[in-house]
Amino acid sequence: MIGRRRRRNAPEQVEHHDPGPPPADALLAAIVAHHLEGGHVPEGTSRVESGSLVVECSVNQLSELGTWWSAACFFLVSGGRFGETPVFASISGMGSTPEEAVAGGGSTWADMLASLLRVADGAEPAPDGEVLRSETTLDGRRFMLVVTGLDRGLSRDGALDDPDETRASIVELRHRFGGHPWLLPGLARDGRLPLLTGDDVVLLSLFVGELPASRTVELKVHGADWDTTGVLDGEIEPVRGLDGALLRELAILVPLDAPRPLERSGVQRTLDGLASRRDPHQAAGWQGWSAHGGALGPVLSDSQLADVESGAGPLPAEVRAFFSEVAGPGAGPGYGLLLPRLVHGVVPLAHAGCGNTWVLRLDPAERGTVWMDAAGSDETLTRVAPSFTRWFSGWLDAAVRDRGPWLQYDVRSCAPVSVISQLLESEQARATTAGETGRVSLAGRVNDGALSLQGGGKYLPPGPIDPCHGCVGVAASLSLPPTVFAGGTLSG
Repeated sequence: MIGRRRRRNAPEQVEHHDPGPPPADALLAAIVAHHLEGGHVPEGTSRVESGSLVVECSVNQLSELGTWWSAACFFLVSGGRFGETPVFASISGMGSTPEEAVAGGGSTWADMLASLLRVADGAEPAPDGEVLRSETTLDGRRFMLVVTGLDRGLSRDGALDDPDETRASIVELRHRFGGHPWLLPGLARDGRLPLLTGDDVVLLSLFVGELPASRTVELKVHGADWDTTGVLDGEIEPVRGLDGALLRELAILVPLDAPRPLERSGVQRTLDGLASRRDPHQAAGWQGWSAHGGALGPVLSDSQLADVESGAGPLPAEVRAFFSEVAGPGAGPGYGLLLPRLVHGVVPLAHAGCGNTWVLRLDPAERGTVWMDAAGSDETLTRVAPSFTRWFSGWLDAAVRDRGPWLQYDVRSCAPVSVISQLLESEQARATTAGETGRVSLAGRVNDGALSLQGGGKYLPPGPIDPCHGCVGVAASLSLPPTVFAGGTLSG
């Protein structure tokens, strides 16, 4: 039997050797490797390599459900069509033993992924409709959509029914939900997805748990939860002979066109979808988002653009188009887009907090590029994007992927990190003196507004300044809420 993970402290005199991955993780990786073409697992890891594709495998939890076992199988997919940024995926495996549950989850998920990739590479879809390939247009950009899935019926005692016996009933359930048979193509056409601006393949997943007294709907884009408000929330007639069902779909969107210029409707729709993510590590969970509320501001008039260009010269065409067709000030990286103006030969785009600012350079050598002036942290001036569109789209894509604070400087050099480190050292000394053991926590020991920053002078007037998202994230990892930082001129 595969046991739950336990940590043991080895005696000091015994040399520690890396034991390798836990047995459940190793089993999951072996199963996935078996189902992916050319898949293998490097020794001592739970990482599957299949050509340029990499899948990190882990079993998050094993649970007993009556006479059944459930395995929560987690995956991080990168490389190949998916690009360098790992994408999260998961599935629950069921079986009469822990090993069967892990093997079932791993083989099911790997089979679905392999089928999607084969069809995307040109293989004909299965004749029985198990994999669907179609073309769809999202925000004016063409994508190849490849989707497959796995459904399970539930008996009254919660056990899994024979999928062959319940197939006709589940097909009818899908039809009543509006699927023919898949649901993801319709959700894509209905404008439920965020604006997709990257060149990598997009991984989508949908889970619908239909039970007699409840319904669960989970949609993931790039492995991160996406807003499902209004998705499959209407009443439907129960299907005779079906006590419940678990519907699961996995899909990839392969870009067929280059990214299009940003449009206001797609950007605002994406911002609206991000608004429910309120963890301090997420885009909408810290002071920067509160400063603009996730709303794009008005576009600039011709006279306002002329004022900027009178001192800076003609703006790059993409920058001018954004300011005149998408937004001037408003939602954006850091504390949001600023009303454009020329300052010290550059156009400040947005304040990151902690005295750091993104700027647009207009000098001949670097015209149109975006730089981070990290005067408040590591005191560097670094090129971070070749264009305004790449910069703004990069922030939006990172927010959709739920990658945490978007940092383009060394947050370890920010003053709040130094102060928090000193507080931790002080708390550790106090705990040691008091004979307390365990992890030191600052929770409840730092009052609201206790961390106050002063600065300004280059792009901001001297006075109180606001923290950056990185510092808010560091505080949150130590159970300190964003409110421990005193407000500055940006959060006003």
